[in-house]
Amino acid sequence: KFNLYNFYLNRIARIYPVHILTFLLSLGIVTTYTSDGLIQTIVKAVLNLGLLQTYIPVGFYSFNGPSWSLSVEMFCYLLFPFLIFYVQKNNFIKKNVLWVMLVIYLVAVGIVFLLSDFTYSTWLFYVFPPFRLLDFSLGVLVLMIFINKNDESKKKNIKIPSLLEFASIFLLILAIYFSQHIHQSFKWGTYYVPFMVFIIYVFSFQSGIISKLLSSKVLIFLGEISFSFYMTHI
Repeated sequence: KFNLYNFYLNRIARIYPVHILTFLLSLGIVTTYTSDGLIQTIVKAVLNLGLLQTYIPVGFYSFNGPSWSLSVEMFCYLLFPFLIFYVQKNNFIKKNVLWVMLVIYLVAVGIVFLLSDFTYSTWLFYVFPPFRLLDFSLGVLVLMIFINKNDESKKKNIKIPSLLEFASIFLLILAIYFSQHIHQSFKWGTYYVPFMVFIIYVFSFQSGIISKLLSSKVLIFLGEISFSFYMTHI
């Protein structure tokens, strides 16, 4: 029942208009501050417009810097239908989701540990799409857990969900506080994954006090219209 064409079309429609607009707005900044030659600038422009800038270890912040995230998003969107299909059809994964998540996370941690002093560590651990696919796949697995749990849950008691929501935020604050003792290579993302997985899972039920506050029509409206604001950081 999944329409692959419509899925990809909707993802492109969500990403590309703001990407093209901010790319054009960034041209004045780039021509003022860049030291690249004409050929280098053209190559970077083509890669940027094609959302391919994160596949090479240099120039991934070219033109409108925040667009690197769109490059990673597009890679993950392209693979998402196949990931979700594979997970749904694989009984072993469905029965051992938490263990599979742990293994994926440990693989990511192991890669960072072994290559923490790699010259292009920023690129590899922060913007390289195949590496970021590891934490994206954890998100897919969290979705599977949520779907199964949500079907069983009656969610009548608001006290426990509220406690979990406050706890998840508190744990993230603690993680940020202690991050000063963590190697930068881990802080590009891997270190925060367990805390963010917990937050996303807890808030996905929308059963606690904080969820109720965030679910007001005004905040939802503001959230929807502000999606692209980060693309104007530069």
